[in-house]
Amino acid sequence: MVRAYLDKATRGTGLTRRLATRFDRPEATISDWIGAARPTRISQRREPPGVGAHPQAPT
Repeated sequence: MVRAYLDKATRGTGLTRRLATRFDRPEATISDWIGAARPTRISQRREPPGVGAHPQAPT
């Protein structure tokens, strides 16, 4: 799927339709696959949640 995506992504609009045709799947399914494969902002964090977000006041 990834190789097909990269190959067809350079050919302009209609990417989801072309991939749906190639894999014989509905366009909604292809869109779901693409969405699941894309990194999210949460997965791109460099630090665990909460680290550096709010400095602790000295006690």
